[in-house]
Amino acid sequence: MVLGEPQILGQVKDAYRVAEEAGHTGKSLTNLFTRAFRVAKKVRDQTALGKRAVSVSSVASELANKIFGTLKGRSVLLLGAGEMAELAARHLVGHGAQTVLVANRTLSRAEALASSLGGRAVNYDNISSEIAGADIVIASTGAPHMVVNRGMVEAALDVRRDAPIFLIDIAVPRDVDPSVDELENVYLYDIDDLQAVVASNVQGREEEAVQARSIVEKEMEVYLRRVHMEDLSQTFSAIRIEADAQRAGEVAKTLSRLSNLGEKERSAIEAMSRAIVNKLLHQPFEALRDMNGEEWGEDSLSIVQRIFGVKPEPEEESSSGPDSSG
Repeated sequence: MVLGEPQILGQVKDAYRVAEEAGHTGKSLTNLFTRAFRVAKKVRDQTALGKRAVSVSSVASELANKIFGTLKGRSVLLLGAGEMAELAARHLVGHGAQTVLVANRTLSRAEALASSLGGRAVNYDNISSEIAGADIVIASTGAPHMVVNRGMVEAALDVRRDAPIFLIDIAVPRDVDPSVDELENVYLYDIDDLQAVVASNVQGREEEAVQARSIVEKEMEVYLRRVHMEDLSQTFSAIRIEADAQRAGEVAKTLSRLSNLGEKERSAIEAMSRAIVNKLLHQPFEALRDMNGEEWGEDSLSIVQRIFGVKPEPEEESSSGPDSSG
């Protein structure tokens, strides 16, 4: 549902490995997945499809990284222990944030979340002083009134000696007084701001998807031509085998009636018959190779096989897997 989500490629690779380990992949699937993984890498390298954050939590992390330059060593204070706040905190920790403090009216919930994030719970009634030690504050308490006012933030700035502070208010109704955004070195984003960035990034991904689809379509055409050519080559081999069997049978019958011929004459007839078969097959084979593109329809191969009366045996499948590290 999220366009360009990089986890999808990983899931496809995992699914392929499971099938391979179970012995359910062969030459066709191996070739197909090898190509698919290469095309996925090409899309990732040549477009920005997966480079724009498209969730509120990932956007919050992206904005924090822009504000501070790096999140390494930064501290995070969670006001409330909601799911969205937890996701945002996990994104921040994943990008280098070091200290996570959790303040929640239910202490046991704060302790459980803090433990899962490698942080610690703090007293909810003491959040005014805790804000001063936090670089990033994520507010999502669900309280019916604002829990962070302008005075609290001004006091925190004094303690921080005006070091920047980033407040992410994802509560509805708001937890943070909107007027704190007027303070210098304070960056406040509410849920509407974050969703606007998400919408912009989704639009950006849609634009990148046009280029990505073009890459996929071109690669698909190349792959299908190769598949058609492999099928056609097998059909050509079957036609040659059948034609040579017919030729050999007719030559044998003819030579049986010409017992007075010497070895030289017999070899000449054999060579002539081979030359006739090769010449007769050359032109249709060349024409079919040239058709292997836009003129090649879904039933083209079966029509060719019906005309020549052949049905090639499928190649033996092997289970050697692709290098799916890309």
